[in-house]
Amino acid sequence: PILPGIGSWTLSNLVEGIFQQSNHGKNGGKSSEYSSSDEIEMSTLLPVLRRLLRMADAEVLSYTCWTLSHLCDGPSSHIAEVVTSKDPKAPKGGLVPRLVELLVHPSWRVTKPALRTIGNIVCAECSDENNQGTTTDYTEVILECNAVPRLKELVT
Repeated sequence: PILPGIGSWTLSNLVEGIFQQSNHGKNGGKSSEYSSSDEIEMSTLLPVLRRLLRMADAEVLSYTCWTLSHLCDGPSSHIAEVVTSKDPKAPKGGLVPRLVELLVHPSWRVTKPALRTIGNIVCAECSDENNQGTTTDYTEVILECNAVPRLKELVT
């Protein structure tokens, strides 16, 4: 599929570019923090990524997983939105169940960015906006989505 392929590639590069720009010296070569002016409209982006993750094309899946990897390497608010869902009908764990499924995809071009995204989620500590001073560890979400057996398949 040409349009989803181009669209997923574009999203991946746009999201990566936002974070590279904010990490590599907007302020005269000094490292700078993520800026609210770079805010990504997650409520618009996530449904698109959810649809792209359901496609069969390995190239689309790869670029979509890279987009999620870049998002989960950014602000904690992005990670929180990737691992949760506001839709009560959606599966628990947001997009994580599909990422876990993709760990055993036949193409390493899909497996690698799916693994990277899960790694970014596990390594992150997200502060809870409702309960200041506490952090949320999303490792439990990854475990609840049965990632361990899939990870074991990767190394055997």
